[in-house]
Amino acid sequence: MSYKKILALLLALMMMLSVTACKKAPAEKTQETLPVQSTADEVTPDETTSPLATTVPPETTVPATTAPTGVESVSYTIERKSHNLYSSSTDEMTHEQYYDLVTLLGDTEAETAINSFLWSHYQGIKNAFYDECNAKRCGWEDHYPYQVTFGGTVTNNSRGVFSIKHHMDWYAGGVHNADDAGLVFDLNTGETLSLKELTGLSLTGVRDLVWRNIQYYQGGLYSDAYSKLSGFDWKDYGYYVEDNQVVITFGEYQLTYGAGLPPTVYTGIFIE
Repeated sequence: MSYKKILALLLALMMMLSVTACKKAPAEKTQETLPVQSTADEVTPDETTSPLATTVPPETTVPATTAPTGVESVSYTIERKSHNLYSSSTDEMTHEQYYDLVTLLGDTEAETAINSFLWSHYQGIKNAFYDECNAKRCGWEDHYPYQVTFGGTVTNNSRGVFSIKHHMDWYAGGVHNADDAGLVFDLNTGETLSLKELTGLSLTGVRDLVWRNIQYYQGGLYSDAYSKLSGFDWKDYGYYVEDNQVVITFGEYQLTYGAGLPPTVYTGIFIE
């Protein structure tokens, strides 16, 4: 399988698995209540103008979102599921492959549902990449180390919202790719929380918030990102919650080419 096909499949599967169980979102808030939103004409990039001259940090311009009521936090463990491969001649590791599986320790209906989702997410990654790679011996031993890893970190466990950030590293002897993706759960229902629910914004509102943030913090590196964002649907955004703040992430090549690490947008929208 080629580099581009593997990378595209990795990103597509991560996003697909993270939004599969999202429940129906509430009605959108009107733009009049969200001063961060603007029309396309107002935010269309002008490469001759410094992005710092026309933008403000988004933290001061967005509303808070309401936290679920009931259970505040839970106990959990993180287990590293290793699927490494080793050279038959030298016993050196040739393929570094692991997934950090988060498991909630309670037995409530919501925690059971979350654990079931997380197990399925792990199995999806394992079946698509590790089992297939082990069968085909992806890469060659003289080109090691081959790497596909999904490190897991719990970034939020309060106010009824449980969130995990997965950091994916992919390396096969050329460019080292790194991407973040997230999962967000309601601890009282066991369902995933969508970006629309977490922000209370319309799709246009999310796009404009992201664009303003990228302008302010990233400068001209993403000068062509607005046109790409205009074609985004909800499924194209990665996201998680960190310290009660909604964070939006992107694949390494979603917004520009050869940009290095992809941008992470701290939205300034907090769960209260």
